[in-house]
Amino acid sequence: MSTHSTTQEPVWRHYGWIITVACTICVAVSLGFGRFALGMLLPAMGEALPLDYAEMGFVSTGNFVGYTIGVMAAAWVVPAIGERWTISSGLMIVAFSLLAVGQTTGFASILIIYSVTGLAGGCANVTALGLVSHWFTRQLRGRAAGFQVSGSSLAIMFSGLVLPQINLIVGPDGWRDGWMLLGGLSVLGAVFASVVLRDRPEDKGLEPAGASDDPEATTGVCGHPGTRTVAHLGTIYFFFGMTYSVYLTFMVTSLVEERGLSEVSAGNFWSTLGLMTLISGPLFGFLSDRYGRRQALATAFAVYGTAYALAAIDGGANSQWASVVAFGVAGWSIPAILGAAVGDYAGPRNAVRILGTITVAFSLGQVTGPALGGLLAEWTNSFAPGYWAIATTAGVAVLISLALPLPEDAT
Repeated sequence: MSTHSTTQEPVWRHYGWIITVACTICVAVSLGFGRFALGMLLPAMGEALPLDYAEMGFVSTGNFVGYTIGVMAAAWVVPAIGERWTISSGLMIVAFSLLAVGQTTGFASILIIYSVTGLAGGCANVTALGLVSHWFTRQLRGRAAGFQVSGSSLAIMFSGLVLPQINLIVGPDGWRDGWMLLGGLSVLGAVFASVVLRDRPEDKGLEPAGASDDPEATTGVCGHPGTRTVAHLGTIYFFFGMTYSVYLTFMVTSLVEERGLSEVSAGNFWSTLGLMTLISGPLFGFLSDRYGRRQALATAFAVYGTAYALAAIDGGANSQWASVVAFGVAGWSIPAILGAAVGDYAGPRNAVRILGTITVAFSLGQVTGPALGGLLAEWTNSFAPGYWAIATTAGVAVLISLALPLPEDAT
């Protein structure tokens, strides 16, 4: 622990925002490149190798299984080497695994390597989400977490604009070059994180950013939330993981194979989704700071449910664009809100541990969602039943979110 005194920098130029930038890059690499880019590359990969719908779903599921293991491993890795090196090392492993995916020759090799991608990405991502609780007080925690999760949006925009063009220029094996590009950029992200990240404000002689006269701001209300509250938060995260993973895994594939769009046209949808989700984290982070975490969670799930229902409707381009816009508005709201909420319930000292616990539930949702969605599409020869199923699930999640207790009432 640092022996020098700490100071309170003006909020707008506090080093915590540099930490936020580094964590945003972490999200872009670990989730944006390591997870969401799969949806853009999957049609070309599936045709070249070849993969059926069920195998596509299981590749996604393998990534989520790895993610779950990585999340659990973070509880042991962080105390040993600290947040800075957990994040940067995890990102470097993600980078090399993406380079390796570009060299795969079949289902088995993709499944194994992409599972490693998920493992390293999960460890890095959950650590980055927990880091925000150390650098910001309760007053600013939601906004900082909101900006952080927008890294996925930037990665999705990049993937939708660039990867289809690579396929056009290179041809059937363009998806391999796409993975190589993502891996190379991820190496740069890992290096940047290792240079600028710090574990605590005290390492820079600072106090956390935000109002320091609120005793709850830095300690959290509970410190040790009860099992019931942790389970409640985990259930909310499970429903998010199960629903959004189906949508993002199969959106491009359904547009290409069911709606008849070209990969370039589907890429435009994908990039628009990324652009729209840029506002989701900051918007819902602000709303959760202003109006409360549970109200923001319920609103987000209502918007998700609308997006999924619109995707199921065969209403031509209009319904698909409306679906993309609706999903984009909510986008990464749930991780941002829950990242801030855990700090409220548990305080910075316990944030990574509790985040790890509820992220296991999130990961289980991600594991089951694409696998079931892929099997359902294979059985029915349509993606619509899967979209209707996740729309219904989102409606249930609205009610569960509204029942979340306030931090002072948590048990």
